[in-house]
Amino acid sequence: MAAGILRNPAAAATQLLPPVLAGWHDPSLPPLAHDPAEARRLLAELGWRPGADGILVRDGRRFRLSLRTVTVFPELPIMATAIQAQLREVGIEVDVQAVGGAEIPAAHADGSLQLALAARNYALVPEPLGVLQEDFGPKGGVWGAMGWSSPALLDAFRKPSTTFEPAEREAPRRLVTRILQEELPVIPLSWLDYNFAVSQRVTDVRFDPYELSYGLRDIRPAR
Repeated sequence: MAAGILRNPAAAATQLLPPVLAGWHDPSLPPLAHDPAEARRLLAELGWRPGADGILVRDGRRFRLSLRTVTVFPELPIMATAIQAQLREVGIEVDVQAVGGAEIPAAHADGSLQLALAARNYALVPEPLGVLQEDFGPKGGVWGAMGWSSPALLDAFRKPSTTFEPAEREAPRRLVTRILQEELPVIPLSWLDYNFAVSQRVTDVRFDPYELSYGLRDIRPAR
């Protein structure tokens, strides 16, 4: 999807938070993998068997899910269709629904949400701790985890919020990243990709990924 839809293979997410958030990105973690054969094996262990059309069946029920996505980003419905095809490979039937922006949080709140594909920007500010606490707290926030909570994660959240010392914040940050990577309360697909173009007629241009400053006072005409 990163290569074929987003046109940037480097945007494929190997963990939730991107390298630009250096304090929260752990390059030593094993990257996420795509293994349909292993998925089929695990589903078979749980009693799911392919039906006549290849869709898994257990106790007379088809493995059918609904996937809701929004149209704010035009790539999302296309990616949802790609997910639909990938899950079909392992015998899961997915009904893709393009919905309004308020419908996914509402379904999250009332418990009717099964799958959702959305865009979430954890790099909106230099310190994503507040957004992470909202998404992966006991109730999962509006856009975060659903039906999942981790006491170890909640404990790890507390330390970075009580100190400004970088050395003391590093270990709990790494623990948060590792828990989210191992338990996958949400599954990251791609990192946000910025397109940044600069004319050859100017110089001293710098890019701030947090968009806190465009550095306009430093830009000069090229000589």
